[in-house]
Amino acid sequence: MTVNGGATISGDTVMNGNQVVNGDSTITGNSYVTGNQSVTGNSHISGSQTVDGQLTVNGGEVINGDSTINGNQTVTGDFQASGNATIGGNLVTSGNADIYGNQTVSGNSTIGGNQTVNGHFTANNGETIYGSSEIIGDSHIAGSQTIDGNQTVAGNSHVQGSQVIDKNLTVNGDGYVKGNQTVDGDQLVQGNAAVQGSIAVGKDLIVKGNAEVDGNQLVKGDSAIQGSQAIGKDLIVHGTSYVHDTNVDGKLNVSGSTSLGGTLEVTGPVLMHSDVAVGGNHYVAGSQEVLGNGIYHGSVAVGKDVMVGGSVVANGNVSGNNLYAANDVFIGGQSLSSRFGSLDSRISKVGAGAAALAGLHPLDYDPLNKWDFAAGYGHYSGADAVAIGAYYRPNENTMFSLAGTVGSDEDMLNAGLSIKFGPGTAGKSRAELTKQVAEMQEQNAKLAQEVQTMKQALYALVGMVDMTKVKEMPDVPQDHWAKDAVDHLAGNGVIEGYPDGTFKGDKTMTRYEIAEMLYKALQKGAQVDPQMLKEYAPELEALQGQHK
Repeated sequence: MTVNGGATISGDTVMNGNQVVNGDSTITGNSYVTGNQSVTGNSHISGSQTVDGQLTVNGGEVINGDSTINGNQTVTGDFQASGNATIGGNLVTSGNADIYGNQTVSGNSTIGGNQTVNGHFTANNGETIYGSSEIIGDSHIAGSQTIDGNQTVAGNSHVQGSQVIDKNLTVNGDGYVKGNQTVDGDQLVQGNAAVQGSIAVGKDLIVKGNAEVDGNQLVKGDSAIQGSQAIGKDLIVHGTSYVHDTNVDGKLNVSGSTSLGGTLEVTGPVLMHSDVAVGGNHYVAGSQEVLGNGIYHGSVAVGKDVMVGGSVVANGNVSGNNLYAANDVFIGGQSLSSRFGSLDSRISKVGAGAAALAGLHPLDYDPLNKWDFAAGYGHYSGADAVAIGAYYRPNENTMFSLAGTVGSDEDMLNAGLSIKFGPGTAGKSRAELTKQVAEMQEQNAKLAQEVQTMKQALYALVGMVDMTKVKEMPDVPQDHWAKDAVDHLAGNGVIEGYPDGTFKGDKTMTRYEIAEMLYKALQKGAQVDPQMLKEYAPELEALQGQHK
């Protein structure tokens, strides 16, 4: 079938021979062509596509279903398949290739743009991609693979032939290469990488994790290892080796010269069967044993004991060829005797300073003066010291202190914080006591005024009392000092007591009771102080109203 214009078919189409469409081709159903199919324009198939022969599309091709081409497939534009894509021959796409299912190419695969496969990708006779390649599933390539852009494989990648990658290669899963692998750019492997053949690295090789080499490793350029490197066999270095922070658990044999630019730290014994030349200083923190003759042309500084013949030499000196008296022993460039003298002087000054600090004592807590200052003097073994201290008490339970010595080159300083917990038994503060005393004085003044009032009332009643009239109150004891006065006042009607007939002399009198007594005195013609009448005027008026 040959169509010189565009072709639009709404249903399925079956072509037993060849199909040639010189324009665009749109099929809403499935398409099956037993022969060759050629589309000069764009091809859009809503269903599946099956071509037993060759497929040539000069424009772009979009297939919403599966695409099966038993022969070669050539697409000048972009190629997009929503289902699986199976090509029995070669695949040539000038644009991008987007496959949302699996893609299988029995022949060569050449893609001019980018390739995206959401499923598995299989190329049985090599693949050439001029753009980037992104494969969500596994990738299996039987022949050679050439990618000018980036390649991303989310699953496993299996390449049986050669692989040439001009840019970056990212493998999130495992990558197995049985042949040769050449990487001109960077290679990043986040999973495991097993190389059974040779690997040639033209640029830098950076390994951030562990690198395990079972066979021989030949590095002609620079090798930078940021992680750990385990070498199960021998390591042979014919040139110069620069090593930073290296741990050697076994033996280290150096046949040639060794130059150490930094610090050499050896935790175990060091055996040297030949000469050792030290151009700079030689420091030994532990013991040093010299089996032969030890010749020192310069000075020897000994930080610890000097042993001669197995014994510690205390009264000696390593100076020249002899051992001299203890006064001539030199340590750190100074005479041992002078250092002892300096130490004795410092001990004396420290003792005097401690004695001066011990003489500082704060005063008792005063809420009106929260700062205390103290001075102390100390003497010890010919040395004198003066100490000054300051104490601050924000409250009765907390104290801050700061003290130090002055006038000596051996200055001493201390700081402290003292805190008391619990209610304590020391009593109340001075401020609380002062407040209570003022309140008690005010109460005493009021009581004195009331006593004076009662005395005046009694004095006024003296001339009005008939001593022959007596009325006993049963609750007043016979031996009480006021019994006679109470009985006579009760007999004259000045006091009446309570309704039950008792006097209740231990009970405090109210203002109304005092006013009642004054009122009865006035009724009997007694003279009462005018100030007292003014003080109890409200109560007297109330009583007068009741007796009318």
